[in-house]
Amino acid sequence: MMLARISFFNRIKKSPHLFPYVKPVSTVHDSILLDVNHNYVDKLEIASMFHKVFADLPANIYRVFGYKWTVPLACEVKAGMRLRDRYKKLADGSKIEICSTGMEELKV
Repeated sequence: MMLARISFFNRIKKSPHLFPYVKPVSTVHDSILLDVNHNYVDKLEIASMFHKVFADLPANIYRVFGYKWTVPLACEVKAGMRLRDRYKKLADGSKIEICSTGMEELKV
């Protein structure tokens, strides 16, 4: 995940039309969270960039670590107004992930 985050940020820095409006905020387990000003940035462009980062990840792993990665990697991109809208708290205190309240899965 660290290598994907760095690769994505390097691509953002090389895109002057994106750099001021897309900021990596955090990583949580296997997720990379971004703060994106949706008035200036096309969500599908960001989703496409993430898919390219993950497509290039095996080559980057080999370049950095000298290890040939053979396990297929997948990338899923979701967009929404607020991260808190991604989960619904149940009566027993547990949470379930939902996409219907503001989260939209982006396919490229």
